[in-house]
Amino acid sequence: MDGPRNGSDLCVACGLCCQGVFHEQARAFPEEVPLLEEKGFTVCHGPRGLSFALPCSYLGATGCSVYAERPRTCRSYQCRLLTRYLDREVPLEQALRTVEQVRELRDRILQRLGAADPTRSLWQQLRCEAPESLDPETSLDIASLLVLAARHFEALGSPRRVTS
Repeated sequence: MDGPRNGSDLCVACGLCCQGVFHEQARAFPEEVPLLEEKGFTVCHGPRGLSFALPCSYLGATGCSVYAERPRTCRSYQCRLLTRYLDREVPLEQALRTVEQVRELRDRILQRLGAADPTRSLWQQLRCEAPESLDPETSLDIASLLVLAARHFEALGSPRRVTS
């Protein structure tokens, strides 16, 4: 049996939450607002409290560029897939295959839309499309992505869960 898991291996390889695939915003804690603003995050006051927009501008091609100093919500966030991985219900290889499935669906949807604005979430870009303009394959990919999100990550639009 292998040693304890901390989840960083999965999170660093995934980054889907940071890309805004499952959420359009992340919770901000009041005590972190000065640091967040110093780092260039735009903190908003909304109906669910303080938040900052996703996708995160600090997510680069090789991962989070502020990982060592990432906000509390990022450090403590656990999607359903990460929880199952930490509980040893899912091996890393299987979790990474699920992540890859989501990426492939996201990329196909964006390609069909002709949209790839890294500053806007997939869902922000989809809202600009008239539903009747979506071809059946794109609609099926969107439905598949929603099913994967609900099954392995969490329901889209739900508040970003924080474990501590």
